[in-house]
Amino acid sequence: MTRTTNSTEHSTQAIFSVCADAEVVQVATTAAANISGAHFAGEFHDYITAERRPQFSPALKNASSCVALIDFDRDAELAIETTERLHQIFLKKIGIIGVGARLDAEILLRAVRKGCTEFLTKPVSLVDLIASLNRFNEVLAVDPNAQSSLGRVISFSGPKVASGPPCWRSIWPFFLFASTARRYC
Repeated sequence: MTRTTNSTEHSTQAIFSVCADAEVVQVATTAAANISGAHFAGEFHDYITAERRPQFSPALKNASSCVALIDFDRDAELAIETTERLHQIFLKKIGIIGVGARLDAEILLRAVRKGCTEFLTKPVSLVDLIASLNRFNEVLAVDPNAQSSLGRVISFSGPKVASGPPCWRSIWPFFLFASTARRYC
């Protein structure tokens, strides 16, 4: 990771790029400067995969949310894998914006399934990027846990319903909810 600017350790929103060209990085840096609480945290020159998992800076780790700009032009397959990995690494507190010169329906669908939230075509407009970043902030402002809510698994265990005498099997559900149990067999 290179070229870190405005490295605020406890920023609200950290923006970084993955395999993006200089034009996209410049627009991202300008957009971050125009949004309150946001900063451009840097750029990665390689896609992030299971084999290439870089160390993330404290600015990215401590941010309440992150936005990644991933370039899909260089290698769409690796960009999709990067989308999935970032979604796993940041526990869904990340917005992923795909960037590319062309918009292929199949690639876009696969990217969205892996966690890409938006796609911007090149050349990236400053107004479009700022609007995308603000949309992500609005989602988090409405429900901070919207991107990172975890579910619960509730497991019930007990004896098999088919155990015991035949009359026990037929009245087992009754005993499950009754406060006192009598012998009916």
